[in-house]
Amino acid sequence: MRKPLFPTALAFAVLAAASLASCGAQGISPSIAKTKVGYVRLNEPVVVSFNQKIDPKSVKPALTPAAAFTTVIQSKKVLLTPTKGWAPGIKYTLALKNVQASDHSLKLDSWKASFNTQPVTGIAGFLIDGKAVPNSTTPPNMGPFSKVTITFTAPMKIYTAPPAVNGQPVPQPNFSWAADAKSVVISGTYLPYQTLKIGVGGRPATAKGDLANDVTPLAVNVVGLEPSTSYSQIPAGFQTKAALLVVIDNAGDARPQAGLQGADMAFEYISEYNISRFTLMFFNDPSTTIGPVRSCRMINAYLLEAFHGIQMCSGGSVGTLHYFYGDPLLASNINDFDTGSHYFRVGFKAAPHNLYTDQGRALRLRDEQNIGSGPYQIDPAHPDNGLGSPADPPSIPLHGVSYSYSDGCVCYLPFDHGAPRTDTNLNDQLAVKNVVIMHVPYHDAGWVEDENGGAHSMWYDMNGAGAAEVWSDGKLVHATWHQGQAGQNYFQNTTQPLYFTDEGGNLLRINTGLTWVHVVGDGQTS
Repeated sequence: MRKPLFPTALAFAVLAAASLASCGAQGISPSIAKTKVGYVRLNEPVVVSFNQKIDPKSVKPALTPAAAFTTVIQSKKVLLTPTKGWAPGIKYTLALKNVQASDHSLKLDSWKASFNTQPVTGIAGFLIDGKAVPNSTTPPNMGPFSKVTITFTAPMKIYTAPPAVNGQPVPQPNFSWAADAKSVVISGTYLPYQTLKIGVGGRPATAKGDLANDVTPLAVNVVGLEPSTSYSQIPAGFQTKAALLVVIDNAGDARPQAGLQGADMAFEYISEYNISRFTLMFFNDPSTTIGPVRSCRMINAYLLEAFHGIQMCSGGSVGTLHYFYGDPLLASNINDFDTGSHYFRVGFKAAPHNLYTDQGRALRLRDEQNIGSGPYQIDPAHPDNGLGSPADPPSIPLHGVSYSYSDGCVCYLPFDHGAPRTDTNLNDQLAVKNVVIMHVPYHDAGWVEDENGGAHSMWYDMNGAGAAEVWSDGKLVHATWHQGQAGQNYFQNTTQPLYFTDEGGNLLRINTGLTWVHVVGDGQTS
């Protein structure tokens, strides 16, 4: 007699069900969806796929490191979308616990997996005039004509990353991208003594389509640019030194003088009795012989502080020296109190027109003072700017000076009360590349400068802005001079020396060569 099969079939069914239940305990299988680029972009959701429908209420994702995100559950998928974007270059670990199937027949006790976010992309660094900018909290300096290069971590879609200065797009002619789209060079002209932020605008993206996640702009200080003469031999990238300022006598018995042609800049102004005086400014090595050296005036305090220089003069009145030796103490060396043999007397001129200095003594003084460099750059030799309108050469009746223009030297030849102004170092007439008339407020300083004749000292207000005329190459530019801020006393401006702008407000780049500045008081007649 055959035995019934029912119990055996029932047992088999029970075993099968038990087997399915056992498999079901491990049957919820999640996985993080792979991306084409191999990482998750910063604003993209992370997709977790399941092999079956799950109960939305049981899904409570946790991330390490912590990040803010929203969760959207779509049947067999969970989308984790970052609230503020994933952090770049991070490996996140995603954890799930107690996830149940939609019918609660299955349960996932614990699961972990990881995903990587896109690497740091965007700006890799900056270069100013070809030199890498260190990563520092202190803004670097750049010149008004400096070129800034922005480098990137990867090739960029250049149309997504327009170069910008202070948040404004740079005009098309003023930037150029490298062929590999990994850098862009920005050129332009900037007014000195301001802080700029240089970077990119738009929504920068790499050529692969990754949104840039580091586009922090570079904050940079624009410093001034002072002109030089070819005698100074200023190379590109010259490290600014403390300017040497030497006061030169221009009384009749002092002429002809020595060392004028070698100056980078010269300032001429009335001392007293309608007699002018010069302050020569040397940014590198001074002339071999310089003189006659004469006493300081208050204009020198302004120039000395603004240009962060070292002043050399013979003496001064009690009123003037009160400021030079007051608070703050100015970086000046005055022959009447000098103990370092920085001057010498010559026998071919009568006192007080016989005090001289020379290159060796002046350079030694610069080393001894060791006050560091000024807040500006020195412009090396460059092609002439060609600016201005044709104009006759200037004359300055207040100073008794007139000029003629020479096509041969492309320069202006000065005449002092009708006689050629010469330099005994060269035994030739002075050749001035740029002639400037600078109109400034002035007033009586309030003390006697010359006790013999009773003449009062002049006070030129050299800080602020005002009208100027600049002649060069037979042309005239109606300009504006700038130095510090209006109303500042001499000791209040130690960071913003002289510069000029044209009629359009653009920085005027002075041509290479001796620049002679005639300082004329507004309405001054003597």
